[in-house]
Amino acid sequence: MRFVLAGITWDPNIRGALVVLTAIVLLPGTVYMVLATDVGARLGLLLALTGLFGWMSIMGITWWALAGFPGGWKQLALEDKETTEALAAADPILVPPAGEPGRKYFETGGYVVVGAFDIGGERYGPFHALNFRPFNLWHTPHYLVLQVQRSFKPETLPGQSAAAPRPAPGAPVVSVILVRDLGALRREPALVALSSLALFSVCASTLHRRDKEAMKARAEVTT
Repeated sequence: MRFVLAGITWDPNIRGALVVLTAIVLLPGTVYMVLATDVGARLGLLLALTGLFGWMSIMGITWWALAGFPGGWKQLALEDKETTEALAAADPILVPPAGEPGRKYFETGGYVVVGAFDIGGERYGPFHALNFRPFNLWHTPHYLVLQVQRSFKPETLPGQSAAAPRPAPGAPVVSVILVRDLGALRREPALVALSSLALFSVCASTLHRRDKEAMKARAEVTT
């Protein structure tokens, strides 16, 4: 038992599955138990499923419609958010941490960014026809080129503030190409939204048909 618990604690896949299973039992499960005690097991299950898939439809549509990503070819400002994010991803390549294999191009803090450019990342829909939200589910690969150069610190006179590092004259420019391929990132929320909406429609239609049959049966009894 001790080894089983240790394995569950270590393995993220097992732990994640148990968290999801526990959430299903505690959240929809408790709602179903309350409904089952009030209206019966079958009708309670139908009501719980209708509410679940209605909520899933709303969440899926929200998740599907609010996604947004950069696109187009442009030169980025050095203080731009995309440039700083790309620099954070490129720094371990330019200056590998101690003990990790890889060519070390610069010493820590020994370079400055001199240019940044990006291209791609456009969204498009099926057959490149429905190129607008929420149908533009696919993305072209997003390429970003980050150009850096060896730096030096200019000498400062006593009493002056330290000058910012500058590109070393004549130092070669090193270009780092980063690729972010989002692919069909918005396909999953679209599938969740559409499938949940279909299941919600089936459950709601079944409830409506059951209500009509119950009203017809009560009318026959009264007459």
